[in-house]
Amino acid sequence: MAYILDNGYFNLLVSIFTIYALFGDDFRVLLTSKPADNVFNGILIVCMCIFITEIFLSVMVVKGYFNSFFFWLDCISTITLILDLTWVSDAIALAGGSSMG
Repeated sequence: MAYILDNGYFNLLVSIFTIYALFGDDFRVLLTSKPADNVFNGILIVCMCIFITEIFLSVMVVKGYFNSFFFWLDCISTITLILDLTWVSDAIALAGGSSMG
């Protein structure tokens, strides 16, 4: 497990998905139409799975990681990605009485 966390390819993958998590939804809104949402949702779900895997591996391998500041930062940031899923944001908008079109 430590090998995976220290692997350069895994770190590159996590870095790419981190950049996607930061800017992907903005590009979706700016550059695409509604039919492309499912592709972006799929990529976001893969992002979340990679981040959850990294958190799990870090808990198992990195001494002092569990319940640390960075553990909670990683957990909260991963959980908030759920809000970028279009069906979740659409449901929230409908519950709030607005239309996001």
